[in-house]
Amino acid sequence: MEIGENDQHSTAILAVDGNIDQRASGNSCARTAFKPVVWWRVDLQAIHNIYSIKVFYRNDSDQYVYENSPENERFSVIKKEMKSVRDPMTTSGFRTPDVVMIADANGDKLPPLLSEHVCRKHGRYITYYNERGNGVVVPQGSRPTTTIADLCEVQVLGCSKNNVYGKNCDKQCPDNCLERNCHIETGYCQECIKGRQGQRCEKCNDGFFGLNCTTRCSEFCNNVTCESTTGECFLGCAPGYIGLQCNKMCTGGKYGNNCSNDCGHCVRGKLCDHVSGFCEGGCAEGYKGQICKTPCSHGEYGKNCLERCSSNCLNGEICNPFYGGCISCTPGWKGLLCKEGKL
Repeated sequence: MEIGENDQHSTAILAVDGNIDQRASGNSCARTAFKPVVWWRVDLQAIHNIYSIKVFYRNDSDQYVYENSPENERFSVIKKEMKSVRDPMTTSGFRTPDVVMIADANGDKLPPLLSEHVCRKHGRYITYYNERGNGVVVPQGSRPTTTIADLCEVQVLGCSKNNVYGKNCDKQCPDNCLERNCHIETGYCQECIKGRQGQRCEKCNDGFFGLNCTTRCSEFCNNVTCESTTGECFLGCAPGYIGLQCNKMCTGGKYGNNCSNDCGHCVRGKLCDHVSGFCEGGCAEGYKGQICKTPCSHGEYGKNCLERCSSNCLNGEICNPFYGGCISCTPGWKGLLCKEGKL
């Protein structure tokens, strides 16, 4: 146990001696001198999963305490938080992990003389801290520049270990909680180990899966998101890919979403692009368009439908869209394409 510099160090242990007598005459209260900053701290010797801290302030069972406490010491409800304030013993801030009870800088009310403060934190060092001056608002009649602390007993309630939770402290915190620290009531992780997320750190970070969450989801998973254990792309695959992990390209003349589309009529029977269906090199005879599924229009034929039917087809009939042949030719013309004149 420690108490502020130049205070009665020998009395610090009285706040954790198991005696809840709140009378000064009981010789069971740790007491500081009047100072701008007062503090008291106990080392629990190990990190514990803390639920609450109960503080027994001096109470002599007469009006003296109530009449004089605003002038002397307690003001405001104490806040429970991790806060970087100057460590009275060092210049580097409070020791870690530290649960610091800090008097509310803007408070003007007194807490009960027996106060329980729920904090639900993990910590080894419990520190009571109070100050005056520097713009601190205090109750009317209080000393504006100095204060004092009379702590007759401080009880730390919670689990004796830092990796258990529950009413009986008999449930194990999830393995993936950082340092196995979890909320003392719900078991939810306060932080996760690297690569994990979720209330119990049961899920990998987005984009990863596997035992240690180090394997990347397939880049072809929609939103690059997959199931944490198997890597299954539960949002589906990007166009051109199939499989539980979207790691297989479309084959067999298929393309697009779920490989459900058939390739068009690519030149020389080539396969189309597995993603877009685009026919590199163009279309076979009789078709046009990027995916070569559009038949030639009236009067067109050949590759990409770039050729024009002969005007010598009988009665202006359309020619064969693949090779341009006419059913018959107008008088004076002959040949498959009706482009050869008769002698």
